[in-house]
Amino acid sequence: MKMLNFDHCQEDYTRAYGGMAGRKIPIIYQNEAYLLKLPGNLKDRGLKNVELSYSNSPFSEYIGSHIYEILGVNVHKTLLGIYHQEGKEKIVCACKDFECNGGKLLEFRELKVSFSGDIVDSEGYDTDGNGTDLVDTLQTILKHPILQSCTGVMERFWDMFVVDAFIGNPDRNNGNWGILVYPDKKVSLAPVYDNGSSLNCRWSDERMKAYIEQRSLLENQAYRAKTCIYKLHGRNINPYHLIQGGKFPECDEAVKRIVSRIDLLEIKKMIDEIPCMSEIRKQYYKEILSLRMDKILEPTLNRIQGKKQENALNHIFGAEMRGADYKSDRILPKGKGKEPRITDQQEDVRDFDIER
Repeated sequence: MKMLNFDHCQEDYTRAYGGMAGRKIPIIYQNEAYLLKLPGNLKDRGLKNVELSYSNSPFSEYIGSHIYEILGVNVHKTLLGIYHQEGKEKIVCACKDFECNGGKLLEFRELKVSFSGDIVDSEGYDTDGNGTDLVDTLQTILKHPILQSCTGVMERFWDMFVVDAFIGNPDRNNGNWGILVYPDKKVSLAPVYDNGSSLNCRWSDERMKAYIEQRSLLENQAYRAKTCIYKLHGRNINPYHLIQGGKFPECDEAVKRIVSRIDLLEIKKMIDEIPCMSEIRKQYYKEILSLRMDKILEPTLNRIQGKKQENALNHIFGAEMRGADYKSDRILPKGKGKEPRITDQQEDVRDFDIER
């Protein structure tokens, strides 16, 4: 793999991009519009457990996006390269601008508050654009008129939930996914974008080395002590507990779609071919992805496939079928019926610092 040089690309300041995770410079590369994501400055932010001056988010964006691509999920195109700013060379990730084909991005946070439907979260409160309660989110997907007219929104949500768990992305906030609306009013899912918080982008090589050398720490970081941005009853969810729990049939379907496509050899080859990245970082990425596959995703897929076989046998022999607690057309907040549940394991959150 060759690192590209973006120093001489034309900059196009008629385009601008939001977000708080570092600078995003609009450029033209090979006659196409890209945004150049620079590493975020961490030095002056007073973040806990962060030793780096700049994040490794360009590596995380590139690797996370390419894993989505390997798994067959529509994702924005990313290129890895260098860019000189104020005399300093920086590793950057160029992300192709998917709005340039005529579609306008509507983020999920904008959609959540743009219709009159009665949506409440798992604690009974009204929805807002930034809230990430899981019940609130799923109700919005089911009830919003424009999302109902867009094919595959629920499937995309759960596919992202599973892949983000695999790549350790805690920041799929409501501004980090959405739909495209075209001038003729047609709509489609936007490509998956903004994967720069994946794979412990703020960790130093020294910290990664310490976790590699102590297996219990690595397993904690891989799945035991991790949460995502989504909540139930005011608590951030451990996505691995939810994936294992089998309470959401749509999540089980996403596991079947995604896990069967995971080729760890191809993913590890992609990581190994990246220049300018330390061998410790490559080893950490490969080991933590393997752990999540071996300990969570493969056993969950086996559980789902075994349940399907059991249900088929029950049908043949006339046994009573037992369905899951959750029904996608009956998502009810706490106190108003049976709510979705996850396992009761304590979530030991040691390093959860979402970048919004």
